[in-house]
Amino acid sequence: MRLSYRVRILLSVAFLCVVVVAVLGFLYRGLKHENTVSVSDEIHELQNSDYRTYFNAHIDELYQQEGIAGMVRRVVDALRTNQISMFDCHSLAHDIGHYAGYPDHFAAIESTLTKEHLDFCGSGFLHGVEGQLANETYPENATKLRKFCELVQPLEPYYQGCYHGAGHAFMENTRDPAAALRECESLITDALVPDVTHCYRGVFSEYSDYEHQAGKNSEALLAFCNTLQPELQVYCAQEINGLHVAATASEEEVAALLRVCTNSEYGEVIQDGCVRSVAGVVADHTVSARLPLMPSAYVESLPKKLRISYIEATYGSFRKTAAYDSTLSFTAFCEHVHKDDREYCSLLPGKLE
Repeated sequence: MRLSYRVRILLSVAFLCVVVVAVLGFLYRGLKHENTVSVSDEIHELQNSDYRTYFNAHIDELYQQEGIAGMVRRVVDALRTNQISMFDCHSLAHDIGHYAGYPDHFAAIESTLTKEHLDFCGSGFLHGVEGQLANETYPENATKLRKFCELVQPLEPYYQGCYHGAGHAFMENTRDPAAALRECESLITDALVPDVTHCYRGVFSEYSDYEHQAGKNSEALLAFCNTLQPELQVYCAQEINGLHVAATASEEEVAALLRVCTNSEYGEVIQDGCVRSVAGVVADHTVSARLPLMPSAYVESLPKKLRISYIEATYGSFRKTAAYDSTLSFTAFCEHVHKDDREYCSLLPGKLE
């Protein structure tokens, strides 16, 4: 049967439409593949802060390609190959955690959360998820934040337990340490978390950053800690972020900060927390740069208790990077501490594992 002219025209148009759609689909897939390759290739060439900037600019694409677990593996690989430092890794872990805490991503985290995620680069991932949940659900509804803590607790994260990231968010949102601490206290539940000291530390860490950006000096940070109730002073001093010691700080500059820590006007808990904070950040800088880890000569003059605090904090920071680089050794550091502390130092890795 011969088709009418009009029917033949309609069939031809329909056929052309199918062809056009197929061609466009092929081109789209090709362009998408080309873009995927370019993102992967370009980020592979970047270092440190440039890597983080590029990562965050393309985080949606990376999430579509790799999911949260894939992004975690990508950043860990970058740390292992010295493409980024521990500081960059911690920041990226925070960023990925915030992204994972978005409402449309959180369900995937609930089913895939592992201890590796929680310990990922100084628990930055854990803190980021908590911070995002606190931003979105608190104070109107803290159910999701508590539910996340229920998932976290049995996995026994190495660093900071529950609610440290929430403390960061509370301080960021209130810009008032007293108000942020009250928000932390509202999270206490006898069945789950008997205290919220990790949340307090998050508040003080965020506060320290704000004060540093405002131009406050080291003495001002410790003076603030000194005004707090005694039970809060230790958490404040531990979270002064090493008095913001520079990555390029000299031995003399580190010694000067340790002298600030041990000023006689501060009580024992503030001195101890401050020494731990400075020691930990100096070790982070040193190990991230793969430089020899050596104790500050000034530590020799400190009382034994503070020397031990310095050693423990140094090892805590060393361990974070050593978890991703088996070539690192703590032995040389222990050989150069005060002679009375060498045995303790050499046994420390076994004690804290």
